[in-house]
Amino acid sequence: MKKRNLGRNIIISGAGSGIGKETAKLLAKSDFNLILLGRNKQKLEETKYLIEETQSNSNIKTYACDISNEKALDECFLKIQKSFSKIFGLVNNAGINLAREDIVHTNVDDWKSVLETNLSGTYFLTKKTIPLMIKEKEGSIVNISSIAGILGMKNRFSYSVTKSALLGFTRSISADYAEYRIRSNCVCPGYINTPLTEKMLNSLSKKDYQALVAKHPLGIGKELYVAEAIKFLLSEKSKWITGANIPVDGGYSLGRD
Repeated sequence: MKKRNLGRNIIISGAGSGIGKETAKLLAKSDFNLILLGRNKQKLEETKYLIEETQSNSNIKTYACDISNEKALDECFLKIQKSFSKIFGLVNNAGINLAREDIVHTNVDDWKSVLETNLSGTYFLTKKTIPLMIKEKEGSIVNISSIAGILGMKNRFSYSVTKSALLGFTRSISADYAEYRIRSNCVCPGYINTPLTEKMLNSLSKKDYQALVAKHPLGIGKELYVAEAIKFLLSEKSKWITGANIPVDGGYSLGRD
């Protein structure tokens, strides 16, 4: 059987844990070549090791890099291009949520840090990747937003603002680069247990946790469910989809009481 994705190179930011790690594991099974980015080299190597245990023929490179630092990202891309001359896909997954506060109680340092990682990092990484896609006249960009970006959430000011901005970011990219067959779509996960949400979920009382679960008609999600949506948007099966913001949230965004 022909391996459709063989030779297709995919960049994943925030690949050392959570959704990024799960996405890397899933894409490796579909014969994509993987370029894993993250701040923690050890975590990236752990992701690579887990994949290579079962996928011995995988082509995976890891690069420790802070994508919010443009100079550091430039240096990282020089290394990437020595191993990968073409880039087909980009998964903008890196994100942080430092302050669970309203605007008045969000300090400026937390605001800047969340803005730099969730938006500026995505901007820098996408800006570096698109010229390589234009050369090939094809590409797929998947941005990871959140239900917080669709609905807004109480005491999530900086996080909600940045995740909402990614919806417009996605549509702008799709409009600007469709002529080059470059697609841009956005996945908006609901509550799933990742390193980003684990502390918050564990702090809830049993009653509050059950109330949160009840807001998801299909229950709390798993990282794999989001990874499957990302894989679809990188695949040929989604070649007529661009500019879409897709909730993967177990029905949370339906607004059920």
